[in-house]
Amino acid sequence: MNLKKLSHFKLVAEELNYHQAAERAHLSQPAISHSIKSLETEFDQPLFDRTSRSVRLTPFGEGVLEIANRLLAEARNFDTGVQNLQLGVAGHLSVGMATTVAENLGGRALAHFSQLYPAISFDVTVYNSAHILERLFEEHDHLTICDAETASMREGIKSEIWGSQTGGFFVRPHHPLLQHPDPTFALAHGYGFASLNVTPTITQALEKQLGIAGDEIRLLRMKSDNLNMCRDICLETDYVLIAETDNIESDVKTGNLVQLNLEFSFKRNLCIATKIGRLLLQAATTMITYLKAHQDQIFGMPSGNAEEAQSQEGTTA
Repeated sequence: MNLKKLSHFKLVAEELNYHQAAERAHLSQPAISHSIKSLETEFDQPLFDRTSRSVRLTPFGEGVLEIANRLLAEARNFDTGVQNLQLGVAGHLSVGMATTVAENLGGRALAHFSQLYPAISFDVTVYNSAHILERLFEEHDHLTICDAETASMREGIKSEIWGSQTGGFFVRPHHPLLQHPDPTFALAHGYGFASLNVTPTITQALEKQLGIAGDEIRLLRMKSDNLNMCRDICLETDYVLIAETDNIESDVKTGNLVQLNLEFSFKRNLCIATKIGRLLLQAATTMITYLKAHQDQIFGMPSGNAEEAQSQEGTTA
């Protein structure tokens, strides 16, 4: 079906005058007449009753007009949709997000993004960095926000440092360590650490601090991809939680958890990762541009800190 012919038919139906319809279409009257005759031949039905004094729709023409209005409206929506896709202000994205990113930063970032670009929808998969990087490599997701160290070890992935999170050690109120005059990292380890998955760099640093090597089970008594589970374990036991400070900020503010002042602290780099060689949707480029431009707002820190973070050790994935 030729949409241009349908648009000519719609103009004549609105004007009930070939000359006026031709003027609106910026065509000659014979050209409009030819377009209508071509449709009538295609349908094998007259669309208009024509006399020397008037033009009016036939019953068949009235039915065709109703359908034509819907088709032409959809065509306009299609054109607008394609244009928006080209501009990167519409589309559907699949985004992978590391657990620790999703816990706090992720929701904040996507909330602001969706307000600016309401025509871009997205699915978000939350898991540990290794898992979502695999999804990215297999092209299930368009982009991934995850631990930079883990991304740097994955072949076929391009990553750009986005920012950093500071990590610390936290316990429940009235934990025995809070009564100790000089709590140390070794004393904290004696109660057992609970954490999300830990990157090799932070594992080695912690093991060096403890004077142990090569056995992550000795370092962490409990680990999970679910931060809430790690937190709940520590609230019910004497385990010490290893976590990013901003992810449990509300627990610290309410007194639900207390941060230990140990001699060891760390930062973890976050990155935006894409698959090398994969052509990105324009909407994905829009999201990446947004994440970079609004880094200060999302992280609540000066942009220079992201550069400083590149020289810091990583931590949980």
